This record gives sequence, C-alpha cells and structure tokens, in this order.
Amino acid sequence: MNEMLKQTLEELKNKVLENLECIRVNELEIKTIVIRADSEDKFIQLKSKFEENKELLNDNLNLLDAQYKIVGIINKYKPSSPVQKKEYSKKEIADCYNATIIGVIAFNEEHPFFNDVDFVEKLINFYTSNEQYEECARLSEMKGL
Repeated sequence: MNEMLKQTLEELKNKVLENLECIRVNELEIKTIVIRADSEDKFIQLKSKFEENKELLNDNLNLLDAQYKIVGIINKYKPSSPVQKKEYSKKEIADCYNATIIGVIAFNEEHPFFNDVDFVEKLINFYTSNEQYEECARLSEMKGL
C-alpha cells in the first residue's frame, strides 16, 4: 500500500510541476499579447490566459492538499522509530520556523525539523498560501513526497 501511495504522490508532484510550466508559458504569451495585440483583442486574450492561470493555480492547491493528506496517512501508519527526539519549546520551534521561511536557516537534511512532519506541513502551507509553488515542489521532492 505504501508503494502505491508513494507512486500517487509522485504523479501528483509531476502534475503540479506540469501546471507550473504551463503557467510560465502563459506568462510568456501574456507578455507577447501585451506587446502586439490591439486593444479589444488584447483584453479577451489576456482574460483568457489569466483565467487559465487561475484554474492551474487552484488545481495546484488541490493537488498539494491531496499530497499532504497522503503523506499524513503514510506517516500515521509507518512504524515508529525508537530514536529519542530532542524536545523543543514552542518558542524555539516558532523561531526556527520564522528563520526558515525568511531564508536564514536552509531547509535541508541538516535542518533541526527536517523529519518533523508537522513542521514540514506548516512550511508547505505557508508557501502555498503565498503562492510559492516552486518552494512547495522543492520541499515535496526533498521529502520524497
């Protein structure tokens, strides 16, 4: 079952990346439309591209939400590790979170909360709400989601 869920996660991740590429292509087309189209035609074409991008972004939100739910299921049913974890205060966690989102602390394998599912979900939620989908994709890829 875990392998099927991981395969589904990979497909969802690829769809997010595909949508991001479509958005990038649309942005290039929007720039071309702004430069060359006449005013009435320009408005219709721009509206169409913006609507398409909006749908792709909404699709990505849903795809990312599905990924987080699947990760939650995988983590809920995986065997627990006997390794003792260091306990952090809420302030330490909040400070680390803030330092991570502003880039003071890089989120990588050395990050103190790299294996903390709640911390990673909170980061992904932050990046999603700020429409930083590339960062969401990077975290998902790094964590094997």
